[in-house]
Amino acid sequence: MSDEEVWKVIPGPCVPRTCLMVLSGGNREDGRGKGCPVCGMKVYEGRSAFYPWIFDDKKHPWKVGCPNCGSWFPSNDWHKGDMHSGGFPDDGFGCEPAVPVISPNGKPWR
Repeated sequence: MSDEEVWKVIPGPCVPRTCLMVLSGGNREDGRGKGCPVCGMKVYEGRSAFYPWIFDDKKHPWKVGCPNCGSWFPSNDWHKGDMHSGGFPDDGFGCEPAVPVISPNGKPWR
């Protein structure tokens, strides 16, 4: 990617955002988000433990993909004005699954 292309994919400062909400000590029992909302901690297996997600700004603009299960997040296309569609929408304040994903201790994935 050229510098110009990189600048074009960075949202402006008025776009709310969260960052690294799925990183933690790896204990899914505490209820905080751990890995991929579809396949869990498998996203880290055999990959960088810091940030294993894939990025394809041409085919999936404004999304990150799980290299394990192939899911792309968020499910909505906010750059087109869609803030709530799909199973894992993100309006800039964090992904809130449409159907809560519950950890074994009863706390929601987040």
